[in-house]
Amino acid sequence: MDVLKPEIVRVHGRPYRFFESNIWSNQPSAPYQEEYQTEMDDMTSEACEDDSIDIEQIYGGKFRHTLDIPPAFNGLIVGHKGDTKKKLERETKTNIRVPWKNSTDLITITGDTRADVISCRQRIDLLVESSRKKMRPTHFVSIPLKNDEFIQNYMKFKDRVLADSDFKDARVVEDFFVNPNKLHLTVGMLLLLDEKEMKEAADVLNECVERIIKPILKAHKDPLMIKIQGLDYMNDDPTTVSVIYGAVLPNEKLQEIANKVFGFFLEKQLMRVERTENVKLHMTLINTSKLIAMDQRNRGQKIYFNAAKMLSAFQDYYFGEMELKSFDICERNSCEADGSYKIITRVGLI
Repeated sequence: MDVLKPEIVRVHGRPYRFFESNIWSNQPSAPYQEEYQTEMDDMTSEACEDDSIDIEQIYGGKFRHTLDIPPAFNGLIVGHKGDTKKKLERETKTNIRVPWKNSTDLITITGDTRADVISCRQRIDLLVESSRKKMRPTHFVSIPLKNDEFIQNYMKFKDRVLADSDFKDARVVEDFFVNPNKLHLTVGMLLLLDEKEMKEAADVLNECVERIIKPILKAHKDPLMIKIQGLDYMNDDPTTVSVIYGAVLPNEKLQEIANKVFGFFLEKQLMRVERTENVKLHMTLINTSKLIAMDQRNRGQKIYFNAAKMLSAFQDYYFGEMELKSFDICERNSCEADGSYKIITRVGLI
């Protein structure tokens, strides 16, 4: 009975109840865009007087608002055969102009009254914010671990796993291993859909470094070292594993910094909420999802292997140690010429 507990979506600090319009329908499931159509009868008159929305009065006494959102949402607003756009226009008494694909133009809303235009804008905001929750992250904040010691010891680990007969039963193949130039610690995931959002994330990281990280490092005085030793995994059964990590040895200051970076991005509404209080710092070594097509990953498809012998044999394996020197924002599923991730921004700490 989800209808009795509708999803709460926050737009510009205001909470709205979000209902699916076809919840009582007996019709087959609608195409992708239509699943976000909504009934938003709880929009208040107070909300329709939002002064933060810039509206200009144009010819004929009409009002117009230009909506700057990532082009990735244009199809969502149009909907299947234009149904979502028509519904929004009908219910808010406005006209919505959505630019063609690959156009640099912005969406414009035109209406007879300011209230109509504001109502349409806020309904679009609800659609966009609800859609964001269902999209996979595009980028991530990380601590790069690309140095000679980590790479050399990682390659020795990889060669031994592939060559040693003790691990044949695990059925691990070379394509499961990450590129050595992609070694990093993940701090948190981001959804950045255009250049504007990427710049915003870069600015947030710079602000976080200056306001939070550098003061912690200055108080710490000694260089903050990252040490990776042993293997780790994130499920309950070592015989059914899809990802193997290099274990980060406990470091109170490093954990504090990771938690505060995550919290800072979360406060800026850029980071996704995780299940645990502490960021799980990890250096991915083996990841079977590299061999799974993106559409199958979205459906939860995974490849598993038996890691029990590997976890035992390498429980104390030394990967390396290095000083914390920078934070990156990288693009997921990207690959530069040397096999590394595409870096959107790097902020040095020293």
